Amino acid sequence: MTDDGLIRADSGGSSASALSTGLQDEDVDFIDLDYYDRQSRSSNSASKSTVSSVPSSQISDIVRSVDPVCRNAISACMIDPFGTLPIEVDGVTNQLLHFYGQQSYWQTAYALSPSVKVSMKGSWEYQAGISTTHFHILMARSALHQLRMNRWAAGTTLRHLQFAAAKHQAEAITILRENVAQGTDANVKEILTSVISLATFEQRYGSREKALMHFKAARDLFKQIGIGDGLDDRLREEQALWFEGIYADPGASFMWSTEDATERLSWLTSLIDEVDRIWKDQQLLPINSRSAFVPLESRLREFISRDTAGRIIGAYGDINEAALQIRCLLILVSVIANLHVQFGGKKHTPGAPKLQVVVTAARGYASWIEDMLIKNKLGEDQAIADVLWIMLQNFRDMEPRMTAGLAQQALNRLNMQHVHWHACGIANIVKYMPEHRRILLRDWLLAFVGGKRYTGKLKLNDFIFSYTDFTDFSGSKI
Repeated sequence: MTDDGLIRADSGGSSASALSTGLQDEDVDFIDLDYYDRQSRSSNSASKSTVSSVPSSQISDIVRSVDPVCRNAISACMIDPFGTLPIEVDGVTNQLLHFYGQQSYWQTAYALSPSVKVSMKGSWEYQAGISTTHFHILMARSALHQLRMNRWAAGTTLRHLQFAAAKHQAEAITILRENVAQGTDANVKEILTSVISLATFEQRYGSREKALMHFKAARDLFKQIGIGDGLDDRLREEQALWFEGIYADPGASFMWSTEDATERLSWLTSLIDEVDRIWKDQQLLPINSRSAFVPLESRLREFISRDTAGRIIGAYGDINEAALQIRCLLILVSVIANLHVQFGGKKHTPGAPKLQVVVTAARGYASWIEDMLIKNKLGEDQAIADVLWIMLQNFRDMEPRMTAGLAQQALNRLNMQHVHWHACGIANIVKYMPEHRRILLRDWLLAFVGGKRYTGKLKLNDFIFSYTDFTDFSGSKI
């Protein structure tokens, strides 16, 4: 991925040396040891907690009064038949594990349809293997989500869940601090996974201030070890791309910040330039040869063109449909643009104008998405979260139909990893735009995908802006 110039982060040596730079230099604060130390002590004493769903005044009483449901380790429902998890599975833990794996969790927490296969979450063995801190955070999430959704549970059950949430968060922070304290011997990849997990946890259940601190720590780690080492397997990368796309808060990112804004803004303007070139090439085709990149009557077209203004979904009301939609649209347009770039300045390919090849290949990619929407019975009653999930899940294994010859070869050459991270970076910077500009950009790209001329006005320098002072092309402040 770094070969494509998407993330220009020099690893600066081994992971161990990169980590030691942060730990031994007192002026470097990418890992706040004092913060994790304070959180560990306060959580262990149960006098304070960052779990917003559990009032701090009740934590001490909960910890003192609740006994484990089962003092002996058990593996009910065969959750952990071979003892591979890093904790003993008592009755409450078994409930947390079982609930997290249910379709109802993903349907309510992330607005995913019950028909969507949630393989992206990975197995418990996988989650426990990549980071023990992450594992404990997932169980804290499970407990807090049950507390939110199960309003008719008995008082004893609620107290056990409150205790479990506080206990697992305390364990997570304690383990993270112990790992960081190892200095050059620390597992930097596990620290990175832990910090990202804590960031998304705090974003939903805790405070935005702490979440942004964790996100910054993750960004600093990525800069030191590189994205290739930080996300070194497909599942972790798909999960990372997913969480980057579902929220409207641009600061809630472990990859992008204002420091790389200029570069990513150039990605946006380059994409708009490429779209303009494609449109000009399309006008050279005979009228009866021009067609939409995404068919009008397709389910995919309905998802990317529906009205998303003010639509916030999920049990927590924090998943933004407009952010999801523009991300999906940017992925589609980035696919088309990257297909077009493959042919450079050529006007014709052997046997066909190059734009006909691009359109055929793009429709082939769209058909792959469409087939999965139909297979999972996803339509106008489902959320756009399902479309992004499908686009990301196993994105390297696409099997488009209706393609052959040059179009198939072009799709085979397409670097989907580059496409997805490029679209992700652009989508993040779009989140900083005023709403009317986001809508303008969406409508313009949507018209392009549909093969129609956009009837409104669009100037590239409409999108030249800063994070603190938005101005329009005439120089007047918005």
